Amino acid sequence: MKLSSSWRVGIWSLFGFFVLLWSGGLGLMGALLDWAAHALASGEAARLGEAAAVWQLPPWMAFWVDEALLRNLQQSLSWLLDLGRSSLPWLGEALGWLTPLLWVLWFFGVLALFFLTLLGLRLLRSLPAAGR
Repeated sequence: MKLSSSWRVGIWSLFGFFVLLWSGGLGLMGALLDWAAHALASGEAARLGEAAAVWQLPPWMAFWVDEALLRNLQQSLSWLLDLGRSSLPWLGEALGWLTPLLWVLWFFGVLALFFLTLLGLRLLRSLPAAGR
């Protein structure tokens, strides 16, 4: 079957949409990794964790959040911070190496989307025409 141009445009538009979605998601993840690496390397994450460990539950949230669960989570966060206090700067440096790997993942994702688009075009071409 000869594939009409509107199908081709639709499929390539769908490819473009998914590539934009994939790129935006990985761009956001890259920015989040950069922020986390900087926060961990500078020690800012430990200060944020200490602030979260002593955070008091507002009265209006008491209906939705169990206070005992919040206390357990805060104690766990405090324990994790004490455990990893010496390794937080090292972890920040290690996260900095993940950003280039993220863009390699982006390339392979776009390549997979491209080949799936070509496969979809090929499958649509092989369908029998309606009305024959």
